[in-house]
Amino acid sequence: MGLALIMAGLGFKVAAVPFHMWTPDAYEGAPLPVTALISAISKSGGFALFLKLFAEAFEPKIDDWRYFIAALSVATMVLGNLVAIQQSNIKRLLAYSSIGQVGYLLMGIAALSPESGSALVMHMMGYVVTNLAAFVCVIIFYNWTGKEEIKDFAGLRDTAPFLAVSLSIALFSLAGMPLFAGFATKFILFQAAADQDLLWLAGVAVTMSFVSLYYYLVIIKEMFLGHIGVSSSDGSLC
Repeated sequence: MGLALIMAGLGFKVAAVPFHMWTPDAYEGAPLPVTALISAISKSGGFALFLKLFAEAFEPKIDDWRYFIAALSVATMVLGNLVAIQQSNIKRLLAYSSIGQVGYLLMGIAALSPESGSALVMHMMGYVVTNLAAFVCVIIFYNWTGKEEIKDFAGLRDTAPFLAVSLSIALFSLAGMPLFAGFATKFILFQAAADQDLLWLAGVAVTMSFVSLYYYLVIIKEMFLGHIGVSSSDGSLC
C-alpha cells in the first residue's frame, strides 16, 4: 500500500496517467514561460527523484512493481498521444505531448538497469532541451500575435521562416524522427527496455511515436502549407 501511494504521488508530480488531469488546464491557463518551466524543469526533477528512489530503495522488490510501472507507461503513452490529436490549442497539444513523453520515460523505470537508467537520463535531457526550444518558438509567436491556436500558425513560413524552421526541428525531434536528437535518445531508451525482456513495451512506444508524428505534422503543415492569417497589429510578424 505504501509503494502504491508513493507511485501515485510521483505519478501526479510527473503527470502520468491516471494522475494527469491537471496538466492540460494548467498548461493552457498559465503564462507561456511558466508553462515551459512546468513542462520541462519540473518533470526532469520529478524523474530524477523517480529514478533515485526506485533504483536504490525499491530495486530489491523490482518484481513487485515492474509490471505496474509498465502498465502506467502504456496508459500514459496511449492516452497522451491519442488525445493530443484532438487538440486545437498549441499549449494543450504540447501538454498532452508531454504526457506521452512521460510514458516513454516511465518505460526506463520499468526496465530498471544501469543501461536503462543512463538511457532515461539521456532521453530526459534531450526532451528538456527540445521541449524548451519548442516553447521558445511558441512564446516568440505569441508575443508577436497574441494567439496560440494551431490554425494561427498558418503561413508562418512566409512571415517568419527562421521561426517556422526552428519550431519544425523541435517538433521533429520530439517525435523521434531520424537525424534529430530525439531519435537517438528514444532509440537508446527503447533498446534498453527490449534488453530487459520488455520488447512488447518498446513496440507500444514505437507505435505511439508514429502517432505523435501525425499531430506534430499538423502544426508543420499549417506553417508551411496554410494560408496566412491575421498578423500582428502593425501588419507584420517580422
